[in-house]
Amino acid sequence: MLFLHFAAVVIGFTSAAANAFPLGASPQLTELASLLSAYKNQKITGCDLSGAVMPETNGTKNLSPPDAGTSLARVVLGRGVQNYTCADSLSTTIPAANGAVATLYDASCLAACNPTLLHTLPDIMVNLPKDTIAESLSIVTRMTRQPIMVGHHYFAPNNTIPVFDFRVQRSDKYLLAGQRDEGVPAVTTASKGEMGVGYGAVDWLRIKAIPDMSVDYKLAYRILTAGGKPPATCQGMAKEFSVEYATEYWIYA
Repeated sequence: MLFLHFAAVVIGFTSAAANAFPLGASPQLTELASLLSAYKNQKITGCDLSGAVMPETNGTKNLSPPDAGTSLARVVLGRGVQNYTCADSLSTTIPAANGAVATLYDASCLAACNPTLLHTLPDIMVNLPKDTIAESLSIVTRMTRQPIMVGHHYFAPNNTIPVFDFRVQRSDKYLLAGQRDEGVPAVTTASKGEMGVGYGAVDWLRIKAIPDMSVDYKLAYRILTAGGKPPATCQGMAKEFSVEYATEYWIYA
């Protein structure tokens, strides 16, 4: 009954056996609960990824495949914000990227057992408050003793280098600090942002590790993005602002 309990936490149920959602529950929460209930009897973290296949194309353009000799080590869902700056608020000024911050959640079992379900989740998660996701999954972790929050994504130093930091436990050593290698536009059907109101989904990326700054991991892909793009200009925007996003990250060692 694991995922029914998770759904209950998210939408405020007190009984996982309930058959109807409470009045006022958002369509997004109801959809997420329905999707996750299908996995109520499944292991949810740490699944074997040897048979998982990563999408490499947005439908028209391909990202290069993983390098020879690498193997898939992690599949995670990221939920956070893309950060931007504006030198002024003129319509002739374009927002400049200023890094990103996201929490990373284990999605290995979805990648291995039901990738179709996995690929729907970024569009759903971008519509859910980050705190709701974090608090709900924290409860599931305590209930099951299966770690779901497995890392953090941020930029350093000076918001120039993307970092995927999986050193959540003292025994963990895994870290990827990299640089953009390739990018292709997001799929045209991707969510533009929260509640479908936004400026578009950020590009899919291929990110190569910087060897001297990484531990074990060599390559990362950002695919199936939702939200995250800034407005076309800085008109009416603050000097610093953030845009909500969600995505899948596939990490290779």
